[in-house]
Amino acid sequence: MTGSKPIPPEQFGDPRGPQSMGGASGGHSGPLSPQRAGGNLAVAGVGSEPATADAPRGQLEILLVDDSEDDLVLLAEAFRDLPEARLLPPARDGQSALSRLRGGEGLGGEPLAKRPDLLLLDVNLPGLNGFEVVAAIRAVPGLQTLPVVLLSTSSLDTDVQRAYRSGANSYITKPASFDRLREIAQALVVYWCQTVRIPQG
Repeated sequence: MTGSKPIPPEQFGDPRGPQSMGGASGGHSGPLSPQRAGGNLAVAGVGSEPATADAPRGQLEILLVDDSEDDLVLLAEAFRDLPEARLLPPARDGQSALSRLRGGEGLGGEPLAKRPDLLLLDVNLPGLNGFEVVAAIRAVPGLQTLPVVLLSTSSLDTDVQRAYRSGANSYITKPASFDRLREIAQALVVYWCQTVRIPQG
């Protein structure tokens, strides 16, 4: 959603009743009507402070990169009841995500005190798309081992192939139902937090 106004972290709240993903990004999953509080889009579960080295042991720190405010609401709600996961303030485009990952400021969030444990990256972003962002990440020595999961409304095998060739660790098609999205969030936490070991830094 190019040109949308960023949501300040202090305005993040607790949405209720999400339905489906992809509507604001031109996806195929149908309309979405997230609740708004006081005229501001409410996003649950997204932290307002940068990640620090003092995060609880075993907690998975996740950076979301998506220009769709509606999809950010849904993702935050999906992770809301998973204490093993901590969502960092999201980035709204690929260039901002790269800037923050490299230690600089970017639109939609402050610089990161340390590298996140997992990057959930939308493919259809303004400017650099998700494939290009992954390729850029893999060219930075300090980010080459960062786990990256691409999210897209597309299920085309050509997109899946391109994702893995770019250096993504996983590719997930955005589901049409919120219940399925919550299952995916739980599976991501189980896999990346409890099953596998991920490099630190």
